[in-house]
Amino acid sequence: MFEAGTEAVVWQVDQLQREQNGKFKPLDAAIALAHQCVWLAALAGIAFKANVVASTTGEFLRAATELTPRPAVLAHAGTGIIYGHWPDDLTLKSAQNLLSSLRDLAVKSQGNLIVTRCPPAWKRGLRIWGEPRGDRLLMQAVKRELDPRDLFNPGRFIV
Repeated sequence: MFEAGTEAVVWQVDQLQREQNGKFKPLDAAIALAHQCVWLAALAGIAFKANVVASTTGEFLRAATELTPRPAVLAHAGTGIIYGHWPDDLTLKSAQNLLSSLRDLAVKSQGNLIVTRCPPAWKRGLRIWGEPRGDRLLMQAVKRELDPRDLFNPGRFIV
């Protein structure tokens, strides 16, 4: 699904088709107004947000549509930001496998993937904040300086 007005959606589909040499088939290309994006939070059992280099958006979407079960996705070809979700019928193991394959692709595309919604009990079993980056030690040092008593989000994000 592509989000924006008619002209922007047409541009996004054309852009993806050009970047993918006509290989991208807009199976779910649809116009969605910004206020209709509530579907992601309202319907999702597992939801994610991926960011990739804009020119690899089509590759990411193609890989996502080949997964079983297939996630619903919302993307903007110009930004490389992709939102997606699966309904509540996944197991933790299947969620780990699905998210891992998409995360690997996002990292390969110079981005990452975070989990924005999942059952609370699954948070320890999923990489909620994406693939660790090379600046982890620096971020931990900044967190210690700004929050020496670990009051803000203890045990989360930069641990």
